[in-house]
Amino acid sequence: MRTLIAIILLSASLLAQTVAPSPTPAPQAPAGHSILGNPEKFADAHLAAVDRAVALTDEQKPKIRAIFVTEATKLGVLFTDNTISQDQRQRSLQSLHMTTLHLVAKELTPEQQKKFFNFMPEARPRPGVVQN
Repeated sequence: MRTLIAIILLSASLLAQTVAPSPTPAPQAPAGHSILGNPEKFADAHLAAVDRAVALTDEQKPKIRAIFVTEATKLGVLFTDNTISQDQRQRSLQSLHMTTLHLVAKELTPEQQKKFFNFMPEARPRPGVVQN
């Protein structure tokens, strides 16, 4: 009888361990965004895309690359912060993205800005909206 009780208790203990909910995992970057784990690669990829679109000068490249490294670092923090709601995360991501686009646009010549705004239409200045 004691053996049977011991087996039942052991089984219940094992079952409780397998059924117990695991802690909520930290949010992760969306699929296809694994490059965020390496801000340097993220910056290089984004810099190359902007360069193809607007033909950056050698003087502009390091400045714009630094903007993208900063963005990647901040994105990494946002995607792993489990203290904020999904809605807060989404608003922060949108704000960060717009800030980055405007910082990049500030480094461009007026001719490059026209190309950039065609490449990234969401970066276009909007009437009545104060830009950084």
